[in-house]
Amino acid sequence: MANSDKKLERSNTGGKGAATRQAILQCAMDLASTNGMGGLSIGTLARELRISKSGLFAHFGSKEELQLATIKAARSIFIARVVEPALKAPKGLARLEAVLINWLDYASEEVFPGGCFFSTTLAESASKPGPVRDLLSVCLNDWSELLLRLIKESNELPNSLEPKQLVFEFNAVLMASNNLFQLHRDSISFARAYFTITERLGQSSLAPQQFKQLSESRKQVVQLGQQIKNLIDQAPPELHQALSDLEAASRLQ
Repeated sequence: MANSDKKLERSNTGGKGAATRQAILQCAMDLASTNGMGGLSIGTLARELRISKSGLFAHFGSKEELQLATIKAARSIFIARVVEPALKAPKGLARLEAVLINWLDYASEEVFPGGCFFSTTLAESASKPGPVRDLLSVCLNDWSELLLRLIKESNELPNSLEPKQLVFEFNAVLMASNNLFQLHRDSISFARAYFTITERLGQSSLAPQQFKQLSESRKQVVQLGQQIKNLIDQAPPELHQALSDLEAASRLQ
């Protein structure tokens, strides 16, 4: 996806206004990921956030403006979670595989309650012409163009593989894995997606069940780390100082 237009078009001045806007957008992204863009309205958000409609109108003048801002915010999160980390990988096959695995992590970790924000909203909006569908189409095209570029840069791939065909297959597999997981709550769908992708790239080393076990183990480690962080954040100042002193002492050893 292109990095242009990552910032939202409208923003209120002042820390409180920006924080309120961000809270509204976060709630809007969560709702749209499960209910689609059609279920997103000023009234729905006002009820969810327990604020007045007039308060919401101060940030978004219409339902359409809210929907477009929500898509842009979701795109920024997608870029930060999926694209930017992958671009740090070495150019070629490693970078291509990294962006595809990051997509699977983004969906399986449910950054949004409905999994991939764009899988849900694209399916619902595809037959509804207008600015919302147009922006979602731009997001999908940007993602597909990125995949196409990374495929063409992967000199390790056989010449017999047609780049645009691979883009189509990868998108189909990724969205299918998200939809099946949301339907059945079984992470084997992500394992099968990973297996399919690595098979097409000619470097599969794990069977789907093995990858599922590896993925679930990694998720448990991430969850444990978050629990520890939450406990530390809730600790009294004295404990924070003791941990800082301990860390400083360890550096001196």
